[in-house]
Amino acid sequence: MSVTTIVGIILLSAFIIPAFIVIQKQKRDRKLLEKFLRSLETENNIKVTDHETWSNKIIGIDYANQKALFVIRDKTHNEIQIVDLKHVSGCSVEKSVVTSEFDKSVQAVSAIRIRFRGRDKAHPDQVFTVFSEDIDMNLGAELRLAEAWVAKFSKGLRRIQDAA
Repeated sequence: MSVTTIVGIILLSAFIIPAFIVIQKQKRDRKLLEKFLRSLETENNIKVTDHETWSNKIIGIDYANQKALFVIRDKTHNEIQIVDLKHVSGCSVEKSVVTSEFDKSVQAVSAIRIRFRGRDKAHPDQVFTVFSEDIDMNLGAELRLAEAWVAKFSKGLRRIQDAA
Protein backbone atom coordinates (compact mmCIF):
# COMPACT_ATOMS: atom_id res chain seq x y z
CA MET A 1 0.00 0.00 0.00
CA SER A 2 1.18 3.45 -0.81
CA VAL A 3 1.37 6.31 1.66
CA THR A 4 -1.41 8.12 -0.22
CA THR A 5 -3.76 5.18 0.18
CA ILE A 6 -2.99 4.88 3.89
CA VAL A 7 -3.52 8.61 4.45
CA GLY A 8 -6.77 8.43 2.45
CA ILE A 9 -8.06 5.54 4.56
CA ILE A 10 -7.14 7.36 7.79
CA LEU A 11 -8.86 10.58 6.67
CA LEU A 12 -11.94 8.68 5.51
CA SER A 13 -12.09 6.85 8.85
CA ALA A 14 -11.77 10.15 10.69
CA PHE A 15 -15.03 11.31 9.10
CA ILE A 16 -17.00 8.08 8.85
CA ILE A 17 -16.46 6.67 12.35
CA PRO A 18 -17.62 9.82 14.25
CA ALA A 19 -20.62 10.18 11.93
CA PHE A 20 -21.52 6.52 12.53
CA ILE A 21 -21.24 7.01 16.32
CA VAL A 22 -23.47 10.12 16.23
CA ILE A 23 -26.11 8.35 14.12
CA GLN A 24 -26.14 5.34 16.47
CA LYS A 25 -26.50 7.62 19.52
CA GLN A 26 -29.43 9.44 17.89
CA LYS A 27 -31.14 6.11 17.13
CA ARG A 28 -30.61 4.93 20.71
CA ASP A 29 -31.98 8.22 22.12
CA ARG A 30 -35.02 8.05 19.81
CA LYS A 31 -35.75 4.48 20.94
CA LEU A 32 -35.57 5.59 24.58
CA LEU A 33 -38.00 8.45 23.86
CA GLU A 34 -40.37 6.02 22.10
CA LYS A 35 -40.21 3.64 25.08
CA PHE A 36 -40.90 6.54 27.45
CA LEU A 37 -43.88 7.57 25.29
CA ARG A 38 -45.37 4.06 25.52
CA SER A 39 -45.08 4.12 29.32
CA LEU A 40 -46.77 7.56 29.39
CA GLU A 41 -49.63 6.20 27.31
CA THR A 42 -50.19 3.42 29.81
CA GLU A 43 -49.98 5.73 32.85
CA ASN A 44 -52.35 8.36 31.41
CA ASN A 45 -54.75 6.03 29.57
CA ILE A 46 -54.13 7.63 26.19
CA LYS A 47 -53.05 6.31 22.79
CA VAL A 48 -50.90 8.79 20.88
CA THR A 49 -51.78 8.14 17.25
CA ASP A 50 -49.43 10.73 15.75
CA HIS A 51 -46.19 11.96 17.30
CA GLU A 52 -42.74 13.34 16.56
CA THR A 53 -39.51 13.18 18.53
CA TRP A 54 -36.47 15.43 18.33
CA SER A 55 -33.61 16.21 20.66
CA ASN A 56 -35.10 15.38 24.09
CA LYS A 57 -38.71 16.25 23.21
CA ILE A 58 -41.87 14.46 22.15
CA ILE A 59 -45.00 16.08 20.75
CA GLY A 60 -48.10 14.12 19.86
CA ILE A 61 -51.85 13.86 19.64
CA ASP A 62 -54.41 11.28 20.65
CA TYR A 63 -57.32 11.84 18.24
CA ALA A 64 -59.59 9.28 19.97
CA ASN A 65 -59.34 10.85 23.43
CA GLN A 66 -58.79 14.37 22.05
CA LYS A 67 -55.57 15.04 23.94
CA ALA A 68 -52.38 16.86 22.98
CA LEU A 69 -49.09 15.73 24.56
CA PHE A 70 -45.75 17.47 24.98
CA VAL A 71 -42.76 16.04 26.84
CA ILE A 72 -39.34 17.45 27.60
CA ARG A 73 -37.16 14.65 28.88
CA ASP A 74 -34.20 15.64 31.05
CA LYS A 75 -31.71 13.83 33.26
CA THR A 76 -32.97 15.60 36.37
CA HIS A 77 -36.73 15.62 35.66
CA ASN A 78 -39.34 15.15 32.94
CA GLU A 79 -41.78 17.90 32.01
CA ILE A 80 -45.03 16.31 30.84
CA GLN A 81 -47.95 18.38 29.57
CA ILE A 82 -51.27 16.95 28.44
CA VAL A 83 -53.91 19.30 27.05
CA ASP A 84 -57.53 18.22 26.79
CA LEU A 85 -58.57 19.60 23.40
CA LYS A 86 -62.24 19.52 24.46
CA HIS A 87 -61.51 22.56 26.65
CA VAL A 88 -59.60 24.48 23.95
CA SER A 89 -61.04 27.02 21.53
CA GLY A 90 -57.97 27.24 19.29
CA CYS A 91 -54.20 27.10 19.08
CA SER A 92 -51.46 29.13 17.45
CA VAL A 93 -47.70 29.48 17.14
CA GLU A 94 -46.04 32.25 19.15
CA LYS A 95 -42.56 33.38 18.19
CA SER A 96 -40.57 35.66 20.52
CA VAL A 97 -37.87 37.75 18.87
CA VAL A 98 -34.97 39.67 20.38
CA THR A 99 -33.60 42.70 18.54
CA SER A 100 -29.91 43.61 18.63
CA GLU A 101 -28.99 46.69 20.65
CA PHE A 102 -26.47 47.77 18.03
CA ASP A 103 -28.34 47.09 14.80
CA LYS A 104 -32.15 47.18 15.01
CA SER A 105 -32.45 45.23 11.75
CA VAL A 106 -30.77 42.17 13.32
CA GLN A 107 -33.20 39.89 15.12
CA ALA A 108 -32.93 36.46 16.72
CA VAL A 109 -35.63 34.04 17.76
CA SER A 110 -35.61 33.59 21.54
CA ALA A 111 -38.61 31.27 21.93
CA ILE A 112 -41.19 29.32 19.95
CA ARG A 113 -44.37 28.21 21.70
CA ILE A 114 -47.66 26.57 20.83
CA ARG A 115 -50.46 28.32 22.75
CA PHE A 116 -53.77 26.59 23.42
CA ARG A 117 -56.53 29.12 24.15
CA GLY A 118 -58.99 27.91 26.77
CA ARG A 119 -62.71 27.99 26.03
CA ASP A 120 -63.43 29.86 29.26
CA LYS A 121 -61.76 31.15 32.42
CA ALA A 122 -62.14 27.75 34.09
CA HIS A 123 -59.66 26.41 31.51
CA PRO A 124 -56.73 28.86 31.22
CA ASP A 125 -54.36 29.01 28.26
CA GLN A 126 -51.71 26.31 28.13
CA VAL A 127 -48.36 26.55 26.37
CA PHE A 128 -45.95 24.02 24.85
CA THR A 129 -42.47 25.63 24.71
CA VAL A 130 -41.01 24.04 21.58
CA PHE A 131 -37.82 26.16 21.68
CA SER A 132 -36.26 28.42 24.28
CA GLU A 133 -32.84 29.97 23.87
CA ASP A 134 -32.26 29.58 27.62
CA ILE A 135 -32.63 25.79 27.47
CA ASP A 136 -32.01 24.64 23.89
CA MET A 137 -28.61 24.92 22.26
CA ASN A 138 -29.54 25.52 18.63
CA LEU A 139 -32.60 26.58 16.70
CA GLY A 140 -33.28 24.09 13.97
CA ALA A 141 -36.60 23.29 12.36
CA GLU A 142 -38.64 24.06 15.48
CA LEU A 143 -40.67 26.85 13.83
CA ARG A 144 -41.68 24.60 10.93
CA LEU A 145 -42.39 21.80 13.37
CA ALA A 146 -44.56 24.04 15.59
CA GLU A 147 -46.55 25.27 12.57
CA ALA A 148 -47.11 21.70 11.37
CA TRP A 149 -48.32 20.62 14.81
CA VAL A 150 -50.66 23.59 15.15
CA ALA A 151 -52.26 22.39 11.91
CA LYS A 152 -52.64 18.87 13.38
CA PHE A 153 -54.05 20.17 16.66
CA SER A 154 -56.44 22.42 14.73
CA LYS A 155 -57.59 19.36 12.78
CA GLY A 156 -58.33 17.64 16.09
CA LEU A 157 -60.22 20.74 17.29
CA ARG A 158 -62.32 20.73 14.10
CA ARG A 159 -63.23 17.07 14.76
CA ILE A 160 -64.44 18.06 18.22
CA GLN A 161 -66.50 20.97 16.86
CA ASP A 162 -68.00 18.78 14.11
CA ALA A 163 -68.99 16.15 16.68
CA ALA A 164 -70.70 18.74 18.90
